Amino acid sequence: MLRGADNEKKIAVFFDCENVSAKHVDFVFKELQNHGEVIIRQSFRDWEQENTKPWDRKLHEKFAIEPIQVFSKTRKNSCDLRIVRAILEAINEKHIDTIALVSSDSDFRDLVIAVKSKGFHIIGFGESKTPDWISNTYTTFINLEQQRIMQDEQILEIIKNTIETNKQDNGYMLVSNLGSLLKRENASYIAKNFNSNSWGEFLKKHDGIFEIKFISKHDDGRKDTLAVKIK
Repeated sequence: MLRGADNEKKIAVFFDCENVSAKHVDFVFKELQNHGEVIIRQSFRDWEQENTKPWDRKLHEKFAIEPIQVFSKTRKNSCDLRIVRAILEAINEKHIDTIALVSSDSDFRDLVIAVKSKGFHIIGFGESKTPDWISNTYTTFINLEQQRIMQDEQILEIIKNTIETNKQDNGYMLVSNLGSLLKRENASYIAKNFNSNSWGEFLKKHDGIFEIKFISKHDDGRKDTLAVKIK
């Protein structure tokens, strides 16, 4: 039986870090505020792999997420199996009302059906690649990529604040320095997470807000360093 009103629900959220980008974490937690209180927060992957940097310690600490180590060399789909185990453990906790699963993986369909059959809400967060026959299985499914406009608006404000704080007397800031400061703020703040190969490319897409130019750092006048200022 479903228990309590939405604003009273206790939520357990599980991140399939092998399947979803770290850039969505902030949005996921903001969305879950509309559904209740998140009391279990776990992320899963083989943290010994080299490509885990976007899911770094700072991100986990900021959102109080518990990283769960999954040794991927032991067997295929080790991460999926560990997530299944964690969710089954969570639904046996009497104080949990809602499960949130952040993954686009179709392998979780049977799990979602099983959780719903026990009377739990199950919220799915996935990217546009998630097929309809998976997304329709959840009580609620939220397409993460529909939030791209909102994410762009958020990063634009962050960029403007960063430039305003760190600009030189002429109003310009080196784009390389901007990129370093953004990444220091949040490891998921990299240009590729905003549909751009570089921050220079991203800024050019928003030339109504920013003015960019090459400036020289050499005595011979070579112009090879990109700088940006707010228009």
